[in-house]
Formats: sequence, structure tokens, C-alpha cells
Amino acid sequence: MSKKLIIVRHGESLWNYQNKFTGWADIELTELGRKQAINSGKILLKNNIFPTISYTSDLIRSIDTNHLLLKQLNLIDKINVINSWRLNEKHYGKLTGYTNDIKWKGNYFETPPILKSIKGIDIVKNIEYNPIYGESYYMTFLRVFPLWNEIQLKVNNNEIPMLCAHKNSLKVLMQHIEKSKLELINEIDVPNAKPLIYFFDDNMNFVNKKYLE
Repeated sequence: MSKKLIIVRHGESLWNYQNKFTGWADIELTELGRKQAINSGKILLKNNIFPTISYTSDLIRSIDTNHLLLKQLNLIDKINVINSWRLNEKHYGKLTGYTNDIKWKGNYFETPPILKSIKGIDIVKNIEYNPIYGESYYMTFLRVFPLWNEIQLKVNNNEIPMLCAHKNSLKVLMQHIEKSKLELINEIDVPNAKPLIYFFDDNMNFVNKKYLE
């Protein structure tokens, strides 16, 4: 039997809807985002795939998506849920809160532009790690990687972890798992709240992946 990992990006957030750079700003789900999260749970249920442990970021859109999804699977309080800042979205620094009219993506090693800060944004703080000027994809990967070491041990022991996180924190992990080229990082697509299953062989080599429907 293939070893499995479930990856789910959070449902649509208010700033997704408004086309804003969100990063570590703690922005809630839209009503559509809540429905997407519920539907993700229904999709996993239909495919008879149940996580044995779940990981979220410290951001409310990830936490709420995970909760709504697990509720559909009747797994609330039945499996461990681990919240970790290491799964937070890529930090956009001073770019946080600006609209995507700026059209910035950045390459794998490029950090966000330093603009005039928008006041009044609730950005989650962490005493261990606080990149106030933002992160590159590479920096994001470096803080996700220690948690990945823990997660892949779970996979190797035939548990089925679920990562309910964010577009860019998942992209850097997907790039690492698939060993794709760094210059193609911006071509990786992670739709909101669409369950993605990764399959590994007994030596934890990536075999394939599949979006569930």
C-alpha cells in the first residue's frame, strides 16, 4: 500500500477575494471559503481517505479550514491537531495589505519590495521568528523544512498526515517533494481547498500525486 500525505490549501479568505498580499496578516475565511472547506471534507469522505493527524499554521484561515474539514469527517477531538508557525504563509513584509495590482511574485531567492507600511494590519507575531521585511521562497522553505522532517516520519510509519496550510508554504514543500526546478516555483498551482494526495513508496520516494474530486 502506498504511503500517503494529504495537502489542502485553506478556503478563500477575505483578502484572497480582495486580491491583497496576505502573508502573516490574520484574515478570516469568506462564506465561500467556509463552503470550500466543508466541501473538502466531503471529498475526502467520498474517497474514503481519513487523516490520522493534522497540521495547520497559526493563522485563522488555516485553522478554521482544518476544523470545518475535520467536522465533515467526524474527526473533531479524535485526532491530534498541531498548530505551527512553520506552516504560515510566506511573509510579505511591507508588501502586506497591498493589492495584487503591484504584480510582484519574486523568484525563489527574492524577498518582497520594501514599501510604506499600511497601518492597522493584524500581523501574527512569533518570538522565535519574525521576518518583518518579508521572506523569499527559500526562506519560507528553511522554516517549513524542520516540520517536514517530523511529518515525513509520520508518513513513513504509515500514518496519513494532513497539512492544511497556505499557497506558498505548500508550494515550497511541493517543490522539495517533487524535486522540480527552483525557477519553476511560480508555476506551481495550489487551488483553494482542493485536497491533494501525495503517494510515496516504502523508501519515501515520491511516486505520484492526485487531486481528489
